[in-house]
Amino acid sequence: MNNIKQKLYTIIRNQLKRKLTNHLGKVVEEEDKLICYVNKRNCKKNKFEYIIKCKGIEKSNQELAKLYKLDKPICYIIDGLQLTEHSMLIFGYDDCEVIIRNCQFGFDLNIHVNNKCTIENTHIQALSSYLSIGATNLIINNMNIHNELSISSPLHIIFGSAESIEINDSNIGKENENTRVSIISNQALTIKNSKISGDAVKFAAKKITADKNSALIASKKVDLIAEDFNQISITSNNIIFNGKKISEHKKLVVLEKTTDPLKIKRLKLINLLKKVKFECEKTNAEESTKYQEKLAQKPIRKMENQTWKTKKYHRNYQ
Repeated sequence: MNNIKQKLYTIIRNQLKRKLTNHLGKVVEEEDKLICYVNKRNCKKNKFEYIIKCKGIEKSNQELAKLYKLDKPICYIIDGLQLTEHSMLIFGYDDCEVIIRNCQFGFDLNIHVNNKCTIENTHIQALSSYLSIGATNLIINNMNIHNELSISSPLHIIFGSAESIEINDSNIGKENENTRVSIISNQALTIKNSKISGDAVKFAAKKITADKNSALIASKKVDLIAEDFNQISITSNNIIFNGKKISEHKKLVVLEKTTDPLKIKRLKLINLLKKVKFECEKTNAEESTKYQEKLAQKPIRKMENQTWKTKKYHRNYQ
C-alpha cells in the first residue's frame, strides 16, 4: 500500500511540475530551483506573433506546491529556438527567471520579465519598428542589434530595468539608420566592451559603470543622465548631461568623475569664472539693449536742431 501511495505521489508531483511551468517543456528539478527547457512545440502562435508565457508559482498553486515540496524558484531556458515567420513576445511573471540563448527570431522581439532576464548569442533578422526589453535585472551578452529590414523604417530600441542592466560584448543600434536607442535603469547600468549607437541615444541610471572599450555614439544627440559614474566615452553632435548641453561638436568626449581634491577645486574655479563671464556678458547685453531703446525713443526733430546748431557754431567759430 505504501508503495502504491509513493508511486501515486510521484506521478502527481511530476504532473504538478509541468502545470507549475505552464506545460512549456521538460522540467529538471534541482535542490534550489526548477528548470524548464522551453520546447518550440509548446510556443503559442496567433496570426501575428509567437507568445511564450513563463511564470513562477501563482498564488492559487502555492499551497499545493508546498504540499509536494515544489515551492521553489522557476528558471525558464529558451535555447536554440528558430522562430522566423512572425514576431516574438515573451512574458515572465510571478518572479520567474528567463534565459534566452542561441536563438534566431524573424521580426520584432518584445520581452517583459519581472525578475532576472539574460539574453545572449541571439539574432533578430529584421526589426520593423521597435524592440522592447524590460526586466527587473537585465543582462545582454554578445548581441548585435540594428535595423536590418530597411534604413528608411524608423526603429526604437528600448531596454528598461527596475534595478540593473548589464551589457557585455555587444553592439546595440547603428548610426544613420533612423534609429533611437533608450537604455534606462532605475538603479545601476554597466557596459563592458560594447557600443551603443544611433541617431539619438538616451543612457540613464543612478549609477553608470563603463570600461575604456565602450562608447555612446549618436549622429544627432546623446542624452546622458547619471548621479554617479566613472568615465564614459561619447561621440555626438549634441551631448546633454543631466539636462545641460556640454558639447555641440562631433568629437570624442570622455566624461570622467574625479575625486581628486585639487581637480575638484580647479573645476569649481573654472565653473565660477564661466558663471562670472556669463553674468558680465548678460549685463553688457542688457545695458546695450537699454541704450539702443533710449536712443530709438529720442525725437528726430530735436536731433536735427542739434545738428543745425552744431553747424552754426562751427561757422561762427570760423
